[in-house]
Formats: sequence, C-alpha cells, structure tokens
Amino acid sequence: MKIDEISTKAKAGLGGSRRLLNRLHRSMLPLPPMSIGRLSGLLVLASALPMLALALLMYQQMLANAQQAARDGLMSNARALAALVDAEIDTHWAVAGTLATADVLRKGDLQSFHRHAKQALENLPGSWLDLLTPSRQILMSTVREINSPMPQANEPDIGPANGATGLQRVSDIVGSPIAKRPVAFVEYPVLQDGRPLYTIAISLEPERFHELLRGKFATEAAIAIIDRQHRFVARVPDHDRRLGTLAAVGWRDEIARASEGVSETVTLEGRLSLTAYVTTRDGWIAGISYPKEALAASAHQTLRSIASIGAVAIAASLALGFLLSQRLSDILVDVARTARRVGSGQTVSAQPYAIDEAATISKALSETSHRLVARQEALRESEIRFRGTFENAAVGVAHVGLDGRWWEVNERLCEMLGYTRDELQAKTVEDVTHPSDHADEADQRQRLVATELTSYAMDKRCIRRDGSTIWTGFTVTLRCDEMGAPLYFISIISDITERKEFQDQQKFLLRELAHRLKNQLSIIQSMANQTARNAGSVDEFREHFTQRARALAIGTDLLIDENWSGANLAELVHRQLDPFSPSPSRLLSEGPSISVGAEATHAIGLALHELATNCIKYGSWSSPYGQVQISWKSIKAAEPTDGCALHVIWRETGGPKISPPARKGFGHVVIESMVAIKVGGSVSLSFLTDGLEWELTVPSSQYRNTQPIGHML
Repeated sequence: MKIDEISTKAKAGLGGSRRLLNRLHRSMLPLPPMSIGRLSGLLVLASALPMLALALLMYQQMLANAQQAARDGLMSNARALAALVDAEIDTHWAVAGTLATADVLRKGDLQSFHRHAKQALENLPGSWLDLLTPSRQILMSTVREINSPMPQANEPDIGPANGATGLQRVSDIVGSPIAKRPVAFVEYPVLQDGRPLYTIAISLEPERFHELLRGKFATEAAIAIIDRQHRFVARVPDHDRRLGTLAAVGWRDEIARASEGVSETVTLEGRLSLTAYVTTRDGWIAGISYPKEALAASAHQTLRSIASIGAVAIAASLALGFLLSQRLSDILVDVARTARRVGSGQTVSAQPYAIDEAATISKALSETSHRLVARQEALRESEIRFRGTFENAAVGVAHVGLDGRWWEVNERLCEMLGYTRDELQAKTVEDVTHPSDHADEADQRQRLVATELTSYAMDKRCIRRDGSTIWTGFTVTLRCDEMGAPLYFISIISDITERKEFQDQQKFLLRELAHRLKNQLSIIQSMANQTARNAGSVDEFREHFTQRARALAIGTDLLIDENWSGANLAELVHRQLDPFSPSPSRLLSEGPSISVGAEATHAIGLALHELATNCIKYGSWSSPYGQVQISWKSIKAAEPTDGCALHVIWRETGGPKISPPARKGFGHVVIESMVAIKVGGSVSLSFLTDGLEWELTVPSSQYRNTQPIGHML
C-alpha cells in the first residue's frame, strides 16, 4: 500500500487540526527533510510575512495620502491667491467705473476731473490714472500737472472683455511712458450715446500685488503672479529682479497644457518643486511652488515613527509565535510517528494529548487504521471503473492535489497543453496558468476548500509547452471523504480559445464605436454652443448649425468609407467646396494624394466650409470672375526632428478688396484657432488686396502620403 494513499485515508474525521496534518504531509514532499521544530519556525515566519507586507502597503498608502494632501493644500492656496488677485483687480474696476460716471468728465472739465481722480485714487495707494482719447492719445495723467505735455500711450497687450459693455480690459505688463517702469492697466471706457468718448486707464501696480504675496504663505515657497505672456507681475522671492521677466520654462509648458493644475517643475532657483497654479478671471496666472524635499520631510518623519512602533510589535509577535511553535512541535513529533505507523499498515491506539486538536488527530488515526484494510478491495474495483471513464472523455479531465499538483490527467488534457503525461504530472496547475490568473484561481480554490462554494467555473489562460497561450474553461469540484475532509480537486477542462477571441473582437469594436461617438458628440456640442453664441435669431442658428453639421457629416462619411483609418484630402476638398463654387473653372485644386487622420479630417473640413461660406459672402466668389486656388504639398518641418509637414494654401484672387474683420465670429475661430489646435499645427491668415490667403501647416503625425498625383477640379 502506498504511503500517500494511507496518509490520505488517515485524515478522516479531522476538523481544523486535520488541515495542519494535511499541510505537514504535503510539505514533506517538495521540501528537504527537516525537524518539526524547524518547520514550525518556518510557519511562524510565514505567518509574519503578510503582516510585514501589510505594514509596507500601509506605509506606502500613508505616504501617498500625505503627498495628495500636500497637492490639495497647494491647490487651495493657489485658488486663494487667485481670488486675492481678482479682488485687487475688482477694486480697480470699481474705482474706474465710479470715475467713468463723473459729470465733469462728460462736460470736458478735465481740470476738475483731475482733482476728482486724485481723490478717488487715494483708495489705491501707488496707482495713477491716465485719460486717453479713442485714438489713444493721453489727455491727462494724475502723476503730472493738468497742462503738462503728454507722451503717446503704449498699445498694451489687452486681455479679454470684462464688463457689461464688452470694452473693459486688463493688460499684461508693459512699459509705461508716464512712469518709465513696468506696469499693467485696467482700461474702462467712457461712453456717450453708445460711442467711446474717453478711456480711463488705471495702473495695476506690481508692488500692490507683491504685498498680496508677502507673509501669507510658507517661507520655503516661491509665489508668483504672471500675466498672459507668462511675465512676472509679482514674485516672492526676487520681486524687483524678476518683474517683467519670463517665468520658468517648465511652468510655462504646464500652463500651455492646462489652465490650472498641480505638477512638478523646476523653479528659477533650480529647485525641483511641486507647483499649483490657477488662471484668474482676466487670464493672469497665480501659482505657488513648494520644494519637494521640504514637502516630503515632515511626512517621512511621522511615518518613520509609526514604522518603528510597528517593527517592535511584529518582533514581539514573532518571539511569542516561536515559543508556542516549540510546544506544538513536541506534540506533532509524536503524532507524526503515529501517522507513519498507520501508513505502514499498523493499528494504533488513541493518545490523550494536552492539545485538543492533537488528541482528535490521534483518535482519528486510531479509527482510520482499522478501516483501511476493509476499504482496499472496494477502492480497487472503483479504480477500474473510473479509469475507463477518465481516459475516454472528450474534454480534459484531471485530479489535482490540494497543493495544486496534477495527480491524474487524461490524454485529451495532455494534447491540449502539449505535454506528455509524465511531464504534466511533474508540474502544478499554477505552472501552466498565466501569471495574471493565479490570484483569481487561488481564491476560488480556497473558498472551495472552506466549503463556501460547492464548485466553481472560470475562464483562464494556460501556457502550453511550446510557450503559446490558450484560453480554457475550468469547472472544478472538491472530492471529500465520508467525514467531509477534502481529498483532491476534480477538474474538467475545455479549450475555449476561439470563443474568447470572438468575444475580444466584439469588445474592441464596441469600445472603438463608443470612442468615435464621444468625439463626434464633443465636436457637435462645441459647434452648437459657438453657433448659438453668434446667432442673431433661432432661424439664423438653425441655418448655420445645419450647414456646419452637414460639413461635419461629409468628413464622417469619408472616414466611415475608410474604416476610420483616414480620409483622402483631395476628396475632402471636392466634397466640401463643390456645393459652394459658382462654376468648376472658379475652383482650382492641386496636390499629391494625401490621407489625413480622423481629427484632421473634421478640423480641415469645417475650416474649408467656413472659408467657402466667407468667400461666397465677401470674397472672390462674391464677384463675377473671382477664383479660389487650393493646393497642398509635403514640406520640411520647421524642426529637423519633426521630419515633414503638410502645407495647405487657400488663395482667393479676383475678388473685392477686403480688410480684417472688426469682430471675430465662430467661423474666424474655426479657420484660425480651432483647426490649428485640432491638428497640432499652425495657421497663417493674410488679407491681401484682391482676396484672402490662408495657410495651414499639419505635422507628419496627422497625415500620410499615398500614391503621388496631381489634378484640377
């Protein structure tokens, strides 16, 4: 009789202690011979490993939480600073708005207004006021006498509108012709009968913003306010030296990617820092940089203290575990002797051990030893019947030990995995399971042994002998003896690779469809918002939105025809422009066969639609003989590392004289800004004497050359 079989039968009637004997029996197979005491010590160490791993995970989580808290705190400070900047500018707006309603100003009494303005500016220490004509001639300044000669005002970089009239502005840092130093301005219009009469320009003193920064944040921090050109309005430290200079390159790059956020940058002092920044209402940016080493120091100090306490607790737990394991090992040595006697076919008597589980094991061994002989004949007959069914199954069938080792495998399973029977039985289930599926299967096996499940089924990847991977369906049940003690697993395995490949293809197609639909929805939403913003009526909105949606649909049709791999540029030009051209001879097109990507297809298509709409209304196609010439070609990119770029030119000739529009509507935004952003390129727009010229440069990542051709539409 085999020792393995005898030992298996000897586990009848055992509870929790039976599991201990089962583990002991299994561990004797792969491990070299060792004492029970040494094995108990290893069990104690193994019990401590999860505690150590948990402690490490907790340490890492606490460190991550501390870092996130630091990022949140920095962002909160940046928002607070941005609010202070907005409040300071609002104060200037309030003073400017009050002065704009002064009766002496509308009556042209500049001397009285001069006195009135100086009194009002007492609420803004250090600031002064310039009064400008619509042609930007300075009429008076509160820092000069009323009749003093005045220099010509600079043309500051004016920001977006900020007020009900749409004319109030905040400038970037400029050199003041009055103060002879860098300064910014708020400009407030004085209107009469709806037309500009004067402009009130009140200086935004950098020193006032410097005062907002000093003493309000940690001394290690670098705090700054920069304008839309990324030049310093105020900074701590080095305010005087940095005023009007550019912010650090890394920070400027982050601002170009997002209007606000938290990121790692290198300050002008060369320190690696965590920087939080927020864009103010008028386009300035408020930011706070804190050295990373300073942020991490306090968190590490606290965590080191916690780690020290945890280490002491784990050490005490290990010591106690080793003492208890020694007591257990003495009893297990005697139990092991009894088990060996049962394994050799002897009968044994139960012993009254001091440990209840050991006494139960001893009693079970005694009872089992008397049952083994009677059961051998029944087992032999059962083996004959089982072997016939096992070997002739059409699917893989296996008996797997509780340690995961293949006990019995049929020929179909060997064919499926590419191993011989002996090779497979020398391995475990884990050896042929893909690493990504180990944890799931181990959990299912544990729940099955713990009787939480009666069986389980799962799909998992198996690694064949040649290294290839197949998908298999596993159905597993647990074989127990009459007393409920687990013996081994029964596994039914089928090859489901083809089914899995089909399911994966379906998931990929659904994800791709969802992605494309989200992109289309985003474009349509933006187009609807912009069209509504510029429409004078519902009918006008409906007309313009329908035309633009039709232009978007043209690009979508072309992409669908090519399975979203791209669209032919010549076909895109043809489909977008033919409906607008008064006659075929008035639209000339030439260029090689180019395929542009999905983003570029929609962006260029909308731009062509807006150009054609503008051309019909105001450009070459609005005159009897005007023409449009559109051409494209590959050129060398501006940066040598970028390879080639696609250069597209729209040129109108024979049309009426045009000039830049006074107001930039949605169409202007599309042809000048949106298309450049979408394709990651650049746009040049020129208003020539006989028509518009539009140039678009597209990076090589957005297009590819196909067969070179040239044609005329």
